[in-house]
Amino acid sequence: MTISSRLRKRIRHDFTESGDATEAIRLVQRQTDDERLQAAIVFSAGGDIGRLHDAIELADIDWRDALVVGGLDGDDWTARLDKELGPA
Repeated sequence: MTISSRLRKRIRHDFTESGDATEAIRLVQRQTDDERLQAAIVFSAGGDIGRLHDAIELADIDWRDALVVGGLDGDDWTARLDKELGPA
């Protein structure tokens, strides 16, 4: 699965502990190739690798709940992605 360059950049910005960004990228791209869901997982983790694992577990249970927690459940989700990550 793939991960967009803009989301990869955001992960590197958010996950600053040694090795966490690489691990986060690996985990997120293994979860899904949908940028919206990937971003929701990253946003809800807030740069914490433990919270990232929790967000992935939630997405496994119900991806819609992961969108809600990540703030990408509304009709304006594309605008929010562009605001948070930059234009596609």
